[in-house]
Amino acid sequence: MVAIVAAVVASAKDYNWAAAQDGTFGTSANWSPNTGVPGEDDNAVFDVPGTYCVSEVEASRTIGSVSVTNANVIMALGGNTWTIKGPWATYNQASDAAITSTTITNGTLDVQHGSSSGASGIIISAKDSSVTKGNLRITGDNTHVTTKALWMGGTRGSFILDGGATCDVAGEVRWGAEYGGGSDNLVVITGEGTRFRQTAAGATTGNNIGDRCKYYISDGASAYFTSTYHLAGGYGGRWNELWITNGASVVYGGGFAVGSAANGRPIHQNVCTIAGMGTCVTVTGRLDVATAAISNLLHITDHAVVTQTVATGTTLSYVGYDGANAGQGCGHEFRVDGGAEYRCVPSPSASYHYLYVGGGVYSTGNRIFVGEGSLFEIARVNNNGMIGYNGAYNNGIVVSNGTFNISTSWPISFGTSKNESTPCGSGNYVEFYGDHPLAYMGQLTFNTGSKLIYHIGANGYAAAPMNFRYKAQNTSLTPARLVLDVSEWRPDRKTTIPLVQTMQDGDVTANKVLLDELKDNVSVTGTKHPEWYTVSLSADNKTLQLTCKPIRELILMIL
Repeated sequence: MVAIVAAVVASAKDYNWAAAQDGTFGTSANWSPNTGVPGEDDNAVFDVPGTYCVSEVEASRTIGSVSVTNANVIMALGGNTWTIKGPWATYNQASDAAITSTTITNGTLDVQHGSSSGASGIIISAKDSSVTKGNLRITGDNTHVTTKALWMGGTRGSFILDGGATCDVAGEVRWGAEYGGGSDNLVVITGEGTRFRQTAAGATTGNNIGDRCKYYISDGASAYFTSTYHLAGGYGGRWNELWITNGASVVYGGGFAVGSAANGRPIHQNVCTIAGMGTCVTVTGRLDVATAAISNLLHITDHAVVTQTVATGTTLSYVGYDGANAGQGCGHEFRVDGGAEYRCVPSPSASYHYLYVGGGVYSTGNRIFVGEGSLFEIARVNNNGMIGYNGAYNNGIVVSNGTFNISTSWPISFGTSKNESTPCGSGNYVEFYGDHPLAYMGQLTFNTGSKLIYHIGANGYAAAPMNFRYKAQNTSLTPARLVLDVSEWRPDRKTTIPLVQTMQDGDVTANKVLLDELKDNVSVTGTKHPEWYTVSLSADNKTLQLTCKPIRELILMIL
């Protein structure tokens, strides 16, 4: 790594910090050779094991490059400015060496080296697993670091930004870099006034291959990312965690994905948790839980708010898609609970938002879950909003005392095929729990092999009347089913529950046909006496309703 750093600056001269003791940067006696101090074409090397503070008294200084290896160095800039023409590197030369760390405080550091494609800039550990345990901390409200790229590869490295400090990156940000490295790293951005900003777009931002990395943005800190952000993406990434909590504010200006694989590489069991009152996340463009990956989770909870915006054209969001890779696109969850909110708001100039929960014949077990007091809302969904797309099976939406709002003139389809030659996916579903009405706008299309499931609440509430369409697309599959779980219902309070209201272009005759088709495929569960329950049409043929025999009649039957 020293050779790489040195090669950046032509005709560079190495100056090594001479001893493990505190001292001023501008004192030649603190350097070896002691004939001067590192200048704008030189390399400043701190490789003496130990902990020591290097202070600055000059108003400004330009240095060729800086590397810290096998040492713990505090760079106390004294309110002054350092300009680094080459890279800044913090790393260990051997995996079993002691932890190397650099702390930058009270001043301005400008690392001019690097590019938007990820060349050097600030390097923590390295781009591969040959070096480890590099740590960089930027701290203090008078501390401002700028760089053209920020890379952390290797293993067991950390990047900590706190105490009101600011870090601006005019290019790529890579935490858990590629080429075989990037595991067990830590990123912490925390504290009121602490700011991390990607000021210019680089390549895909985030983790490209690492395992077991942890990222925390918390306690009033803010972060802004211009490029597409992947918690795990590209060529691998497993068991990684991203926590955005306690009033943090984060903007993903180029889209966000918990997991997004390339070429069927292993990307699985990554978790993003967004939590806490005052915590807000804004995503511009695409928001994916995962594509071509396995068992990733996006969890919005504890009154946090996530807003997805679509500026122009259309965008897509996947909760599981197999990418034509066997065994991929399975077991993903988009979970909103604890009074949290997710809203997708296309701008007036945008077209529509495509929502897929499961896509492709290998994709199964994906779901959206909306918990008590929480909101999942999309202002406009294209007619390709699909649960179980192109042969995907057993995918669904579960709403438990929450609100699932879709505003659209097009339906969301359950069990769909790309074309008539592709079979519909079977077993796809929407499932409602709750003791209070569900607010819903829009339309649902249930193709063959799919299910609409109600768990009736104790007070006799199901989902509030919703727009509804039933469409048979592949008659070789089992017809769509209406499943009614009455195990919690006490019919002494209410004997008739409105289940579904159709709005088939205002055509009452068509509504009657559609509702008749559905009520003929009913299963009543959670009771020893399903014969007590009847599904029928209202007098105006607009609403499907569930009726239980009056309580007096039930008592007589039991006696």
